[in-house]
Amino acid sequence: MLALGAKLVADDRTIIESHGTELFATVPDPIKGLVEMRGVGLLHVPFVANVAVRQAIDLDQREVARLPQTYAIELLGRQIPLFRRPEGSHLAAALILHLQHGFSDVAARDPDQTD
Repeated sequence: MLALGAKLVADDRTIIESHGTELFATVPDPIKGLVEMRGVGLLHVPFVANVAVRQAIDLDQREVARLPQTYAIELLGRQIPLFRRPEGSHLAAALILHLQHGFSDVAARDPDQTD
């Protein structure tokens, strides 16, 4: 996702904290700006030290539905939208597009409805 324009918060270890009504992700000092690229090594990359947590993805759970149901995970007493890993190699691109533009409301419409 970094190659597609995403910003690194933390690789491997992320600190989640609650501030007011929001959750924030931060990076432990020893790994700030470091990412492990398997088969390459540790790389220095630009990073964001603190970011609001808006959603999560479970890479261990595979999503097989074409139009999946909605999921959530509880983090520090708050419900956060949860995605599961889809089949195929489009996950990074799909997440970037979702973060930039959100979901379409077309999925909620009656399939027989015409505009």
